[in-house]
Amino acid sequence: MTSKEKKDYLLKEVIKPQFKNAGYQMAGINFYSMRDDCCLAVRIHSSQFNSASNGFGFWFKITTFPKDVSKEILKGEFFGEVFTERELLPDCGYFHPYRDTRGYLLTPYKNDSPQDMDLEDVGKRINDDLCQYILPQLEAIKTFDDWERQKEEGTKKLHSQRVKLLSYFSSAQMQYLDYDERSFRSLAEWRKMLELSVGEIKENKLLYKQIKASSQNPAEDKWKIIMAALEAEGEYLNE
Repeated sequence: MTSKEKKDYLLKEVIKPQFKNAGYQMAGINFYSMRDDCCLAVRIHSSQFNSASNGFGFWFKITTFPKDVSKEILKGEFFGEVFTERELLPDCGYFHPYRDTRGYLLTPYKNDSPQDMDLEDVGKRINDDLCQYILPQLEAIKTFDDWERQKEEGTKKLHSQRVKLLSYFSSAQMQYLDYDERSFRSLAEWRKMLELSVGEIKENKLLYKQIKASSQNPAEDKWKIIMAALEAEGEYLNE
């Protein structure tokens, strides 16, 4: 079964049933639910980087429309303000065994070697995410004001120091890094953008190890490269 076939299976056997059980209707491939003064809509969005070698990633794009929104609009792509399920998951999903920055990821490789993903376990984890975190928090959105509050809470969560550290370590773990200028510059610029201090990164080796263990390449340890980049980054940020 290909990664795309696995995604289609999960959509049919796990995702659709849970949304229907929660009272959502379908418009094309999208889900929607009429609330007190708005329509809450969810789209399963696929990564543009999907391929047989990279795996198949997807995530939930969540938005609201006025209650008189047409079915044609509900069937289409969602533009404007959205948030995703990552803001609803513990630690924004960074320790999830089947997620990375591309969302849920069904990948054929781990440590650059073919793997046979346990589709039953993938389905169970996504089902748990829906039942424990995603759908309950979406159920609390009854009005446009509720939507705004949830969006603000998600933004605060993404900008918390802990999640910024997880973002830094996750990016480092996903990249090809070496003891060279390109790698050091990339890490320096990412640290600066996240507004993390050198000390915060050095003091959180345990978080890095947890990110490494849950990544697609847990055999690669980037900690020494990260430390070397922190020592050298003054050469790049003061230019």
